[in-house]
Amino acid sequence: MSDELAILLDNYNANTLREMAEANDMPILGEDGKKSTKDQLLSKMRTEFFTSKRILASYQRLNKAERAVLDRLLLRGGQASKRSFKRELIRAGLAVETAEPERQSRYYYRSEVPYDDGYIGSPTRTESNIFEDIIARLTYRGLVFSRGVDMNLGGNPYKLRFHPAAELYIPQVIQDVLPTPDPIEETIGELQPVKTLAADLTLFLRDLYLYWDFARRNEVDILTSGFVGKRTLKAINDTLLTPDPLLDEARREDQTGRLYLLRQLLEALGLARVEQNRLKPATKNDLQIPPFWQKPQAQQVREVLTCWQKLNGFQDVMSDELRVAGVGLSGSAIGVVGGRHYKISG
Repeated sequence: MSDELAILLDNYNANTLREMAEANDMPILGEDGKKSTKDQLLSKMRTEFFTSKRILASYQRLNKAERAVLDRLLLRGGQASKRSFKRELIRAGLAVETAEPERQSRYYYRSEVPYDDGYIGSPTRTESNIFEDIIARLTYRGLVFSRGVDMNLGGNPYKLRFHPAAELYIPQVIQDVLPTPDPIEETIGELQPVKTLAADLTLFLRDLYLYWDFARRNEVDILTSGFVGKRTLKAINDTLLTPDPLLDEARREDQTGRLYLLRQLLEALGLARVEQNRLKPATKNDLQIPPFWQKPQAQQVREVLTCWQKLNGFQDVMSDELRVAGVGLSGSAIGVVGGRHYKISG
Protein backbone atom coordinates (compact mmCIF):
# COMPACT_ATOMS: atom_id res chain seq x y z
CA MET A 1 0.00 0.00 0.00
CA SER A 2 1.20 3.48 -0.78
CA ASP A 3 2.61 5.84 1.84
CA GLU A 4 -0.37 8.10 1.18
CA LEU A 5 -2.86 5.48 2.35
CA ALA A 6 -0.72 4.60 5.35
CA ILE A 7 -0.71 8.26 6.39
CA LEU A 8 -4.47 8.47 5.73
CA LEU A 9 -5.17 5.69 8.22
CA ASP A 10 -2.68 6.94 10.79
CA ASN A 11 -4.42 10.33 10.80
CA TYR A 12 -7.47 8.71 12.40
CA ASN A 13 -8.14 8.03 16.06
CA ALA A 14 -7.46 4.40 17.01
CA ASN A 15 -11.01 3.73 18.24
CA THR A 16 -12.43 5.25 15.06
CA LEU A 17 -10.28 2.89 12.98
CA ARG A 18 -11.49 -0.09 15.03
CA GLU A 19 -15.11 0.85 14.42
CA MET A 20 -14.37 1.36 10.73
CA ALA A 21 -12.70 -2.06 10.51
CA GLU A 22 -15.60 -3.79 12.29
CA ALA A 23 -18.12 -2.06 10.01
CA ASN A 24 -16.27 -3.56 7.06
CA ASP A 25 -16.14 -7.09 8.47
CA MET A 26 -12.53 -6.98 9.54
CA PRO A 27 -11.81 -8.65 12.91
CA ILE A 28 -10.01 -6.37 15.33
CA LEU A 29 -8.92 -9.00 17.84
CA GLY A 30 -5.46 -10.47 17.73
CA GLU A 31 -4.62 -14.18 17.77
CA ASP A 32 -4.52 -14.04 21.56
CA GLY A 33 -8.13 -12.78 21.63
CA LYS A 34 -7.11 -9.35 22.88
CA LYS A 35 -7.91 -6.05 21.20
CA SER A 36 -5.33 -5.17 18.59
CA THR A 37 -3.05 -2.23 19.19
CA LYS A 38 -3.24 0.61 16.73
CA ASP A 39 -0.03 -0.53 15.04
CA GLN A 40 -1.42 -4.04 14.63
CA LEU A 41 -4.69 -2.64 13.30
CA LEU A 42 -2.89 -0.35 10.86
CA SER A 43 -0.86 -3.28 9.56
CA LYS A 44 -4.00 -5.32 8.96
CA MET A 45 -5.89 -2.46 7.33
CA ARG A 46 -2.97 -1.65 5.05
CA THR A 47 -3.27 -5.19 3.70
CA GLU A 48 -7.03 -5.72 3.58
CA PHE A 49 -8.90 -2.44 3.72
CA PHE A 50 -8.33 -1.05 0.21
CA THR A 51 -9.09 -4.19 -1.79
CA SER A 52 -11.69 -4.10 -4.56
CA LYS A 53 -13.75 -6.72 -2.73
CA ARG A 54 -13.96 -4.64 0.45
CA ILE A 55 -14.68 -1.38 -1.39
CA LEU A 56 -17.49 -2.84 -3.49
CA ALA A 57 -19.02 -4.60 -0.48
CA SER A 58 -19.12 -1.28 1.38
CA TYR A 59 -20.63 0.45 -1.64
CA GLN A 60 -23.42 -2.13 -1.87
CA ARG A 61 -24.43 -1.37 1.72
CA LEU A 62 -25.15 2.29 0.98
CA ASN A 63 -28.72 3.47 0.61
CA LYS A 64 -29.89 5.49 -2.39
CA ALA A 65 -29.32 8.87 -0.71
CA GLU A 66 -25.80 7.96 0.44
CA ARG A 67 -24.88 6.82 -3.07
CA ALA A 68 -26.15 10.11 -4.47
CA VAL A 69 -23.89 12.03 -2.09
CA LEU A 70 -20.93 9.77 -2.95
CA ASP A 71 -21.59 10.34 -6.67
CA ARG A 72 -21.58 14.11 -6.17
CA LEU A 73 -18.15 13.93 -4.58
CA LEU A 74 -16.88 11.66 -7.37
CA LEU A 75 -18.09 14.21 -9.94
CA ARG A 76 -15.99 16.81 -8.16
CA GLY A 77 -12.92 14.72 -8.84
CA GLY A 78 -13.17 12.95 -5.50
CA GLN A 79 -12.38 15.95 -3.31
CA ALA A 80 -14.04 19.12 -2.06
CA SER A 81 -13.99 21.49 0.86
CA LYS A 82 -16.54 20.54 3.49
CA ARG A 83 -18.09 23.99 3.42
CA SER A 84 -18.68 24.16 -0.33
CA PHE A 85 -19.79 20.52 -0.60
CA LYS A 86 -22.28 21.02 2.20
CA ARG A 87 -23.79 24.01 0.40
CA GLU A 88 -24.10 21.98 -2.79
CA LEU A 89 -25.84 19.05 -1.10
CA ILE A 90 -28.26 21.30 0.75
CA ARG A 91 -29.15 23.15 -2.47
CA ALA A 92 -29.68 19.82 -4.22
CA GLY A 93 -31.97 18.56 -1.44
CA LEU A 94 -29.61 15.69 -0.57
CA ALA A 95 -28.80 16.98 2.92
CA VAL A 96 -30.13 19.42 5.48
CA GLU A 97 -28.60 21.95 7.83
CA THR A 98 -29.02 21.70 11.57
CA ALA A 99 -29.02 24.29 14.29
CA GLU A 100 -26.07 23.94 16.63
CA PRO A 101 -26.95 22.52 20.05
CA GLU A 102 -26.69 24.77 23.06
CA ARG A 103 -23.05 24.80 24.12
CA GLN A 104 -22.38 23.93 27.72
CA SER A 105 -18.71 24.79 27.38
CA ARG A 106 -16.11 24.99 24.65
CA TYR A 107 -14.04 22.29 26.32
CA TYR A 108 -16.98 19.90 26.30
CA TYR A 109 -17.28 19.96 22.52
CA ARG A 110 -13.55 19.93 21.88
CA SER A 111 -13.18 16.90 24.14
CA GLU A 112 -15.50 14.95 21.81
CA VAL A 113 -14.18 16.10 18.43
CA PRO A 114 -11.20 18.39 19.04
CA TYR A 115 -11.12 19.87 15.53
CA ASP A 116 -14.69 21.19 15.44
CA ASP A 117 -17.45 22.65 17.60
CA GLY A 118 -21.22 22.45 17.54
CA TYR A 119 -23.15 19.57 15.99
CA ILE A 120 -21.04 16.42 15.72
CA GLY A 121 -21.79 13.95 12.95
CA SER A 122 -22.22 10.31 13.92
CA PRO A 123 -22.62 7.11 11.85
CA THR A 124 -25.09 5.76 14.41
CA ARG A 125 -27.79 8.15 13.13
CA THR A 126 -28.58 5.85 10.23
CA GLU A 127 -31.75 7.65 9.10
CA SER A 128 -30.47 11.21 9.49
CA ASN A 129 -30.11 13.39 6.39
CA ILE A 130 -28.03 15.99 8.25
CA PHE A 131 -24.87 16.62 6.23
CA GLU A 132 -22.43 15.75 9.02
CA ASP A 133 -24.22 12.46 9.73
CA ILE A 134 -24.22 11.42 6.06
CA ILE A 135 -20.47 12.03 5.74
CA ALA A 136 -19.87 10.24 9.03
CA ARG A 137 -21.68 7.18 7.65
CA LEU A 138 -19.65 7.26 4.42
CA THR A 139 -16.46 7.42 6.49
CA TYR A 140 -17.73 4.58 8.67
CA ARG A 141 -18.05 2.55 5.47
CA GLY A 142 -14.48 3.45 4.52
CA LEU A 143 -15.35 5.33 1.33
CA VAL A 144 -14.97 9.04 2.16
CA PHE A 145 -12.16 10.44 4.30
CA SER A 146 -11.18 13.80 5.77
CA ARG A 147 -8.09 15.94 6.08
CA GLY A 148 -7.26 19.46 7.19
CA VAL A 149 -7.52 19.82 10.97
CA ASP A 150 -6.14 22.22 13.58
CA MET A 151 -2.89 21.56 15.42
CA ASN A 152 -2.88 20.60 19.07
CA LEU A 153 -0.66 22.24 21.69
CA GLY A 154 2.16 19.88 20.75
CA GLY A 155 2.14 21.12 17.16
CA ASN A 156 0.60 17.93 15.74
CA PRO A 157 -2.75 17.59 13.92
CA TYR A 158 -5.68 16.36 15.98
CA LYS A 159 -6.64 12.76 15.25
CA LEU A 160 -9.73 12.44 13.07
CA ARG A 161 -13.07 10.93 14.00
CA PHE A 162 -16.08 10.17 11.79
CA HIS A 163 -17.15 13.82 11.92
CA PRO A 164 -15.95 15.55 8.70
CA ALA A 165 -12.96 17.89 8.78
CA ALA A 166 -12.19 20.84 6.48
CA GLU A 167 -11.63 18.81 3.30
CA LEU A 168 -13.34 15.63 2.10
CA TYR A 169 -11.80 13.24 -0.36
CA ILE A 170 -12.03 9.78 -1.86
CA PRO A 171 -8.59 8.15 -2.29
CA GLN A 172 -7.76 7.30 -5.89
CA VAL A 173 -7.57 3.58 -5.15
CA ILE A 174 -11.24 3.73 -4.10
CA GLN A 175 -12.26 5.95 -7.03
CA ASP A 176 -10.77 3.40 -9.42
CA VAL A 177 -13.10 0.70 -8.07
CA LEU A 178 -16.36 2.63 -7.62
CA PRO A 179 -18.87 2.82 -10.51
CA THR A 180 -18.53 5.97 -12.62
CA PRO A 181 -21.50 8.25 -11.87
CA ASP A 182 -23.62 9.79 -14.61
CA PRO A 183 -23.47 13.57 -15.11
CA ILE A 184 -26.05 15.51 -13.12
CA GLU A 185 -29.05 16.13 -15.33
CA GLU A 186 -30.77 19.48 -15.22
CA THR A 187 -33.67 20.54 -17.42
CA ILE A 188 -33.30 24.14 -18.57
CA GLY A 189 -37.00 24.84 -18.24
CA GLU A 190 -36.92 23.86 -14.58
CA LEU A 191 -33.88 25.90 -13.63
CA GLN A 192 -34.72 28.89 -11.47
CA PRO A 193 -32.14 31.32 -10.11
CA VAL A 194 -31.67 31.10 -6.35
CA LYS A 195 -30.49 34.70 -6.29
CA THR A 196 -29.48 37.48 -8.62
CA LEU A 197 -25.73 38.03 -8.77
CA ALA A 198 -24.08 41.38 -9.33
CA ALA A 199 -21.31 39.68 -11.26
CA ASP A 200 -18.88 42.41 -12.24
CA LEU A 201 -15.61 40.81 -13.30
CA THR A 202 -13.99 44.23 -13.26
CA LEU A 203 -14.50 44.35 -9.49
CA PHE A 204 -13.05 40.87 -9.02
CA LEU A 205 -9.98 41.64 -11.11
CA ARG A 206 -9.61 44.93 -9.27
CA ASP A 207 -9.67 43.12 -5.92
CA LEU A 208 -7.12 40.64 -7.24
CA TYR A 209 -4.88 43.58 -8.15
CA LEU A 210 -5.44 45.30 -4.79
CA TYR A 211 -4.39 42.15 -2.93
CA TRP A 212 -1.28 41.83 -5.12
CA ASP A 213 -0.48 45.52 -4.63
CA PHE A 214 -0.89 45.19 -0.86
CA ALA A 215 1.65 42.34 -0.84
CA ARG A 216 3.97 44.50 -2.93
CA ARG A 217 3.81 47.43 -0.52
CA ASN A 218 3.52 45.62 2.81
CA GLU A 219 4.92 42.62 4.64
CA VAL A 220 2.45 39.73 4.46
CA ASP A 221 3.82 37.14 6.87
CA ILE A 222 2.86 33.48 6.56
CA LEU A 223 2.33 31.70 9.87
CA THR A 224 3.72 28.24 10.62
CA SER A 225 0.26 26.90 9.77
CA GLY A 226 0.78 28.13 6.20
CA PHE A 227 -1.90 30.81 6.51
CA VAL A 228 -1.88 34.61 6.54
CA GLY A 229 -2.55 35.96 10.05
CA LYS A 230 -5.92 37.48 10.82
CA ARG A 231 -4.56 40.95 11.59
CA THR A 232 -3.01 41.14 8.12
CA LEU A 233 -6.17 39.71 6.57
CA LYS A 234 -8.17 42.53 8.15
CA ALA A 235 -5.80 45.09 6.65
CA ILE A 236 -6.09 43.46 3.22
CA ASN A 237 -9.87 43.20 3.54
CA ASP A 238 -10.09 46.93 4.21
CA THR A 239 -8.47 47.62 0.83
CA LEU A 240 -10.86 45.46 -1.23
CA LEU A 241 -13.76 46.88 -3.18
CA THR A 242 -15.82 43.85 -2.12
CA PRO A 243 -14.68 42.90 1.42
CA ASP A 244 -14.92 39.29 2.55
CA PRO A 245 -18.00 38.96 4.83
CA LEU A 246 -16.69 35.72 6.36
CA LEU A 247 -13.59 37.28 7.90
CA ASP A 248 -15.19 38.41 11.16
CA GLU A 249 -16.22 34.88 12.12
CA ALA A 250 -13.17 33.11 10.69
CA ARG A 251 -10.47 31.79 12.98
CA ARG A 252 -8.04 31.06 10.14
CA GLU A 253 -7.46 32.18 6.58
CA ASP A 254 -8.94 28.99 5.10
CA GLN A 255 -12.23 29.76 6.86
CA THR A 256 -12.62 32.96 4.85
CA GLY A 257 -14.00 32.94 1.33
CA ARG A 258 -12.94 35.70 -1.03
CA LEU A 259 -9.67 36.45 0.77
CA TYR A 260 -8.35 32.90 0.66
CA LEU A 261 -9.51 32.50 -2.94
CA LEU A 262 -7.70 35.68 -4.01
CA ARG A 263 -4.41 34.51 -2.47
CA GLN A 264 -4.69 31.07 -4.05
CA LEU A 265 -5.34 32.67 -7.44
CA LEU A 266 -2.39 35.04 -7.09
CA GLU A 267 -0.11 32.08 -6.47
CA ALA A 268 -1.69 29.93 -9.20
CA LEU A 269 -1.35 32.76 -11.74
CA GLY A 270 2.31 33.19 -10.85
CA LEU A 271 1.70 36.70 -9.53
CA ALA A 272 2.81 35.94 -5.97
CA ARG A 273 4.80 33.31 -4.14
CA VAL A 274 5.65 32.35 -0.57
CA GLU A 275 9.30 33.02 0.11
CA GLN A 276 11.00 32.94 3.52
CA ASN A 277 7.63 32.74 5.31
CA ARG A 278 6.31 35.80 3.51
CA LEU A 279 3.92 36.30 0.60
CA LYS A 280 5.71 38.34 -2.03
CA PRO A 281 4.98 39.48 -5.59
CA ALA A 282 6.68 37.16 -8.06
CA THR A 283 8.71 39.95 -9.65
CA LYS A 284 12.37 40.88 -9.44
CA ASN A 285 11.65 44.32 -8.00
CA ASP A 286 8.71 46.29 -6.65
CA LEU A 287 8.57 48.57 -9.71
CA GLN A 288 8.18 45.73 -12.19
CA ILE A 289 4.59 45.12 -13.39
CA PRO A 290 3.85 41.49 -14.32
CA PRO A 291 2.64 40.90 -17.92
CA PHE A 292 -0.71 39.64 -16.58
CA TRP A 293 -1.81 43.14 -15.57
CA GLN A 294 -1.05 44.44 -19.06
CA LYS A 295 -3.21 41.90 -20.90
CA PRO A 296 -6.73 42.63 -22.21
CA GLN A 297 -9.42 42.02 -19.60
CA ALA A 298 -10.95 39.13 -21.59
CA GLN A 299 -7.59 37.31 -21.49
CA GLN A 300 -7.20 38.01 -17.78
CA VAL A 301 -10.65 36.56 -17.14
CA ARG A 302 -9.86 33.38 -19.10
CA GLU A 303 -6.59 32.85 -17.24
CA VAL A 304 -8.28 33.44 -13.88
CA LEU A 305 -11.07 30.98 -14.77
CA THR A 306 -8.56 28.36 -15.90
CA CYS A 307 -6.69 28.59 -12.58
CA TRP A 308 -9.91 28.80 -10.56
CA GLN A 309 -11.27 25.54 -11.98
CA LYS A 310 -8.06 23.75 -10.98
CA LEU A 311 -8.14 24.92 -7.35
CA ASN A 312 -9.36 22.13 -5.09
CA GLY A 313 -12.33 23.14 -3.00
CA PHE A 314 -12.62 26.72 -4.31
CA GLN A 315 -15.23 26.32 -7.05
CA ASP A 316 -18.01 27.37 -4.71
CA VAL A 317 -16.15 29.87 -2.54
CA MET A 318 -17.13 33.56 -2.66
CA SER A 319 -16.80 33.84 -6.42
CA ASP A 320 -20.16 34.92 -7.82
CA GLU A 321 -18.37 36.79 -10.60
CA LEU A 322 -16.37 33.70 -11.57
CA ARG A 323 -19.40 31.41 -11.48
CA VAL A 324 -21.30 33.63 -13.88
CA ALA A 325 -18.27 34.03 -16.14
CA GLY A 326 -17.74 30.26 -16.05
CA VAL A 327 -21.29 29.70 -17.29
CA GLY A 328 -20.81 32.26 -20.03
CA LEU A 329 -17.59 30.70 -21.27
CA SER A 330 -18.43 26.99 -20.88
CA GLY A 331 -20.05 26.63 -24.30
CA SER A 332 -20.58 22.88 -24.11
CA ALA A 333 -23.53 20.57 -23.63
CA ILE A 334 -21.68 18.66 -20.94
CA GLY A 335 -19.24 20.65 -18.90
CA VAL A 336 -18.13 21.84 -15.50
CA VAL A 337 -19.83 24.85 -13.97
CA GLY A 338 -19.02 25.89 -10.43
CA GLY A 339 -17.16 22.66 -9.76
CA ARG A 340 -20.12 20.41 -10.73
CA HIS A 341 -20.71 18.37 -13.90
CA TYR A 342 -23.98 19.14 -15.69
CA LYS A 343 -25.75 17.54 -18.61
CA ILE A 344 -28.04 20.21 -20.00
CA SER A 345 -31.23 19.23 -21.81
CA GLY A 346 -34.27 21.20 -22.79
